[in-house]
Amino acid sequence: MEKNEIRGYEPLVEELKQLIHKKQYHVLKTINAETINLYWEMGEEIYKQQQEKGWGKSIVQILAQELQKEFPGAKGYSAANLWRMRNFYLTYKDIENLAPLVREISWTKNIVITEKCKDNLEREFYIKMTKKYGWSKDVLINHIENKSYEKYLINQTNFDETLPEKYVNQAKLAVKDEYIFDIMELSEQHSERELERALVDNIKDFLGEMGGNFAFMGNQYHLNVDGNDFYIDLLLYHRSLKSLVAIELKIGEFKPEYVGQLQFYLTVLDKQVKMESENPSIGIIICKEKNRTVVEYALSNSDKPIGVATYKIHDSLPEQMKDLLPSPEEIKKRLVKKEPQGEIKRIYPPKENKINKPYKEDEMEVSMPIFAIGYKDNEELKENRENIIKKHIAIEILLNIAIGKSSDLYKELYESGDLLAEPDLDYEFSDEYAHVLISGQSTNPKKIYEKVKETFEKYKQDGLDEEHFNRIQRKIYGDYVVEYNSVGDIARMFLSDKMKQINSFDYIEEYFQVTKEYTEDVLKNVFKTENMILSVVKCKQ
Repeated sequence: MEKNEIRGYEPLVEELKQLIHKKQYHVLKTINAETINLYWEMGEEIYKQQQEKGWGKSIVQILAQELQKEFPGAKGYSAANLWRMRNFYLTYKDIENLAPLVREISWTKNIVITEKCKDNLEREFYIKMTKKYGWSKDVLINHIENKSYEKYLINQTNFDETLPEKYVNQAKLAVKDEYIFDIMELSEQHSERELERALVDNIKDFLGEMGGNFAFMGNQYHLNVDGNDFYIDLLLYHRSLKSLVAIELKIGEFKPEYVGQLQFYLTVLDKQVKMESENPSIGIIICKEKNRTVVEYALSNSDKPIGVATYKIHDSLPEQMKDLLPSPEEIKKRLVKKEPQGEIKRIYPPKENKINKPYKEDEMEVSMPIFAIGYKDNEELKENRENIIKKHIAIEILLNIAIGKSSDLYKELYESGDLLAEPDLDYEFSDEYAHVLISGQSTNPKKIYEKVKETFEKYKQDGLDEEHFNRIQRKIYGDYVVEYNSVGDIARMFLSDKMKQINSFDYIEEYFQVTKEYTEDVLKNVFKTENMILSVVKCKQ
């Protein structure tokens, strides 16, 4: 009988596959347990013989040579490994509760735990966690080096009271008591907005510090409740817990009211965003300082799972870079005034009005494709500097109308999963060049490109809505004024504008001089399809 003549055999195939997998796992588990038993007994014999006959460590060299003669090619009988067997036996021989547990994880993981952990309570913690969550050797080492055990003991959460028992331990491991953010460019007197921006700019390092099991969902994540807008500083997703994780950043000391705010966000997330298959959303408040007693009282009345942690900014220079910098003496020498050598003349090739390539693609080690959409601005800015601020503001308005956080296009692309977070929107210019840039992460960069092109062409044809234009203009003006609340933002703004030969205060005077009609002219002159390019960095295969 031919295969295509037989019906209904698929369940049997699946059953046999499961049976094979089960037996394979059982065999591997048995082999591992027997290997650990063998190493235990060998370590015991070595130790006892040393005690009886007064042998030192050199005996293991002789044993290793003899065993390797008898079992050529066997990797487990080196002198170093024989000594590890002895120490392994000594570590656990008098600890009744741990001796059976060590048989349930691999030898390499046992060695890591034996050698890197200070006491038996710590060893018990890592053995149980490795067994329970199937940690690889590298993940285990990462947890030990990041002091997960210490942080597990002292971290402040209400997870015991608010989460199902089976998720509690893993959730506790997901929240540290203190985070070290390696952000050299962040000033000591930073704002919450600066901190958020720096973490997003260094997202890979941030997720690594969080524990490596997180995925980035977005910053200033928008929630709408009955027409009222709310924004979560950072929204992550924990893959093992299958939970959304809302993070609120606070640059000062913890205050009890932060818990109430985060409770509200978690309630909205659970009702509006969380999928049926996912577990309850978790909140983490990360602040500069905290009073542990105040935190305990604040969390005791919360019915949502919340943890409170602190952060430090690690701004020291990596050791490998220190030798690359000049010494103080060298700096002094370089600052000595020298005779002027005349003006440096820069020679630029003639500027072409056309773009070189409409599409460019590269492969790199990235977790998600990164795109950049550019519009080449052909205006000779050197001769037209008097209108540059006005033009810059108009382009800002256009970008926010088309694909800003409140735009229909952004909502469409974000909800479809094509756009993973709010894109960066910029207008870069100097005397020699100028371009518009829209960049971000996307699962489908070409779709983003087509949608952006289509949107700007539609606005060219239909014109801008007056009410919408005025609203976005006021919003951008408000964002600009808020930047004056931060010393860091002011310094960065003034330095950038100074290099462009612009007075930063001129922006304030110009904002409401920009009309809808002027902005529509900029739209037609700058956002030309023939000057549009797409650059994509794909995930390396």
